[in-house]
Amino acid sequence: MAKNKPVQCLVSAKYDNLTVDRRSANYQPSIWDHDFLQWLNSKYTDEACKRRAEELKGKVKIAIKDVIEPLDQLELIDNLQRLGLAYRFETEIRNILNNIYNNNKDYNWRKENLYVTSLEFRLLRQHGYPVSQEVFNGLKDDQGGFICDDFKGILSLHKASYYSLEGESIMEEAWQFTSKHLKDVMIRKSMYLSQNKRSVQWSSLCIGKSQCWRQGGSYTFMRKERTRTTFYLSSLSWSLTLCRQFTRKNLKTFQGIHLIA
Repeated sequence: MAKNKPVQCLVSAKYDNLTVDRRSANYQPSIWDHDFLQWLNSKYTDEACKRRAEELKGKVKIAIKDVIEPLDQLELIDNLQRLGLAYRFETEIRNILNNIYNNNKDYNWRKENLYVTSLEFRLLRQHGYPVSQEVFNGLKDDQGGFICDDFKGILSLHKASYYSLEGESIMEEAWQFTSKHLKDVMIRKSMYLSQNKRSVQWSSLCIGKSQCWRQGGSYTFMRKERTRTTFYLSSLSWSLTLCRQFTRKNLKTFQGIHLIA
C-alpha cells in the first residue's frame, strides 16, 4: 500500500520586478479650462430668471381661472400639455376635468361636434376618467361611418383613438377612418402644401412610425411632450402670448439645468 508523501510549501522572498512603461511628457492640454467651464453656466438658472418664471406662472394661473366655457377650458388644457407646462398646473387641470366629468349630462356645448367630443374624450381618458366609447355613436351616419367634413375634427378623432381600450370596436373604426384620411393628406401634400402647410405637418406627426406603437388594440405614444414643444410654439395664436412667454422661459430653464448637471 502506497504511503502518502508530505508536501512542503515554500514562500520565496524574491519577486519579479515588472517594468511598466509610462508616458512622462507630451500630454495634450485638457479642454476643461476656466473659460470652458464658465461657458457651461446658464443665465436661465439664476435667481432673477426663477423669479420671472414664478411671476409668469402666477399670471397663467389667474388666466386659467378666468376661462369659463368648457370648450375653452379643454383647449387650454390641451395647449398646456403640448407646451410641456401641464405639470406646473396639475391642480388647476384636475379641478377643470372633475367639473366637466361630473357635469357630463349637460352636453349641448359638444353636441354633434366631432372635434369637441374627441377632445373631451381624449383629455378625460388621458387623465384616468372612465369615458365610454359610446359618446361617438351620435356622430355616425346611417351607414355607420363617421360624419366629418373638416381636418380639425379628423385630427382630433385620430388623437382620441390612441386612448382606446382592448376590444373597443368604435375606437378601432375611428383609428382606421382617420388614418386613411391623414394618409390621403400626405399623398396629396403637393396640392395641400401651398394653402394647408400646417395640416400637412400635423398629419406627418400623427402618422409617423415613431409617433406610436400598437399592441393588442391599445396604443402608446413614443414621442415625449417636450420634443414637440418647439414645433407647437410656432403654431400658437397670439391670444396665448402669456403661455408662450412662460413656455420659452420654462424651456430655457430646463435646458440650463440639464446643461450644467
